[in-house]
Amino acid sequence: MHVEFGERGNQRERDRERAQARAGGKSKQPKGDGLTPEQRRERMLRHYKKRRQGRRRNLQEGTMQVVVD
Repeated sequence: MHVEFGERGNQRERDRERAQARAGGKSKQPKGDGLTPEQRRERMLRHYKKRRQGRRRNLQEGTMQVVVD
C-alpha cells in the first residue's frame, strides 16, 4: 500500500474525530451540577470537614481500625 505524503497530514485530525465519536461527545468531567467554582469548593470543604469529624469520633470511641505494616 502506497500512501502519498499529503494524505498522511490529516491523520491526527481523523483520530480526534474518531475519539470524539467513541466518547459520544462527552467532556472528560462534566460539571452539570449547576454550581459555581466557589460553591463547588465550599461543598468540598464541608465534605472534608465532615469526614474529619467522623474520623475523630471513631478514634475517640476506639472503633477506628489502624493498619500497621
